[in-house]
Amino acid sequence: MTSTHPNRFSIAGYDGTAVLLMACSVYAVAAAVALVGFDLPTAARIPLALPLVLFVPGYGVVSALFPPVDFPERLAGVGREDRHPAFGFATAERGVLSVIASIVVVPAVALAANPVTGIELTPVLAGVAGVTVVSSAVAVLRIRGARNGLARPDGRSGLRAIGVAKPARDSLTFVTAVLDWGAAQAGDPRYELAWAVREFSWRSPLDSPAHDRVRDALFEAYEAERGTAFDRESDAFEERQRFYRAVTWITECRWFEYWWADADEAVREGRAARLRENVRELR
Repeated sequence: MTSTHPNRFSIAGYDGTAVLLMACSVYAVAAAVALVGFDLPTAARIPLALPLVLFVPGYGVVSALFPPVDFPERLAGVGREDRHPAFGFATAERGVLSVIASIVVVPAVALAANPVTGIELTPVLAGVAGVTVVSSAVAVLRIRGARNGLARPDGRSGLRAIGVAKPARDSLTFVTAVLDWGAAQAGDPRYELAWAVREFSWRSPLDSPAHDRVRDALFEAYEAERGTAFDRESDAFEERQRFYRAVTWITECRWFEYWWADADEAVREGRAARLRENVRELR
């Protein structure tokens, strides 16, 4: 038994939900064989048959229709109202629906078998076991697909929480990163470096030591990695950098109310004053 999360378990790469569905399939086949092939006393037949006709087939059908991928909100802070459509129902809801579905499935199997064999015990039990096995297999495949491809919008433009981790021998998918597609672009690397300097220097004033240290470190690392060098001493290079820095400040001006909406008033005012100072330095 392996696991990458202390509250979940897995066997041979299948998490607990998939294992339960497989167990239901095995139980359905074994119970059908036992009820048909062995002369069991009534005291043994009743408890053996009740789950087979009142829960197991319905659980497989409900799980196939609504895969029970209901754990990521505990890992990623997703509220019940924000669940992915595949997350399905809570445990109690799923149990009630499983009973209701079983009450529907068993008579449907009996009616389907009636024109061929009549309503006999053997074909009905075989049909119920077959429905359980097939629906459970479909549910397991849908669960693995939903967890391996989980992607949920987090409510902010350009952002998606992506489940990308596929731990060895475990089908659980964890949210490990937030990718921002809002500003995806390709162009002059000096423009991207200007943004990086701005962010990694904590948006310090342009003439501050922190800004200069971050700028030098980033440009030197980029030049070493790419095998190219910028003419950083030239007026043309500095003029282009000033223009790119102006773009970064203008962008923040445009989105100021959005980016700093949750900040304290003192923080907002401090940032606004710093932003005005930086803009003045670009004149």
